[in-house]
Amino acid sequence: MDKTGYEFILHKKGTGPKVKINDYVFLSAVVMDDKNSVLQELTDPENYPSFQLLPPDSLDKPNPIFSILTRLVVGDSVTIYFPKDSLGQGNMDPSIQFLAYNFAVKDAMDETGYKAYTEKKVAENQKRVEELAARLPEVETRVKGDRDAFNSKKLTTQKTESGLEYFIHEQGTGKKVESGMNATVHYYGILKSDGKLFDSSFTAGNPITFKVGVGQVIKGWDEGLTLLNVGSKATLFIPSALAYGEMGAPGGAIPPNSDLIFYVEIVDAK
Repeated sequence: MDKTGYEFILHKKGTGPKVKINDYVFLSAVVMDDKNSVLQELTDPENYPSFQLLPPDSLDKPNPIFSILTRLVVGDSVTIYFPKDSLGQGNMDPSIQFLAYNFAVKDAMDETGYKAYTEKKVAENQKRVEELAARLPEVETRVKGDRDAFNSKKLTTQKTESGLEYFIHEQGTGKKVESGMNATVHYYGILKSDGKLFDSSFTAGNPITFKVGVGQVIKGWDEGLTLLNVGSKATLFIPSALAYGEMGAPGGAIPPNSDLIFYVEIVDAK
């Protein structure tokens, strides 16, 4: 038991440097309830949560995570148990008695190291944004061409029982996307009716990552991505019933009963 009163279990002893106060710590995290159901999973190496490990005397109250991390080295993994009465209730199932936070320490950097890391990430992100912006004309032309060919019935698509249609420009050579995987996808979405763009990761500068098959995205995506492999480039023709239906999308960018067209590129799935 930690001095803050929380139980924890050290699962694996790492061989990296010791975590120190004021370090910037990078963790993978999986939160589970007392029934071993996964409530949250933050395990993408490109997006590990990170924070500065502040001195105890700078905190309003003892922090069990901070306290336990100071016992660890990079490479350690630990489970910290948070009893029900220590948690804000929110929308949590009242039958849950505790949550288990499973952390693995992936890295720890001092101020100088963290500054260099963030500068590198900013430069990499800027380069990625510029590369995607350069591809926009190509993607726009492809999506417009697919829409025109589809509407004139000149595009030979494949169709599923649900009504989803799709055309594969390039079938990737990576693993097949399956329900339950975390997929990372670039996309360009337009309305089938008039070709109006409503959302695009090529414009935003970053792909979207989500768990397939659990309702985090529209049904047409959950089904359509499982037809593809990592590395695939495809266009999905999604009927309204598999998109936002009679309600449309919040904000009004997608009107009620809109059929959608998405060009997608599967970057990764794991």
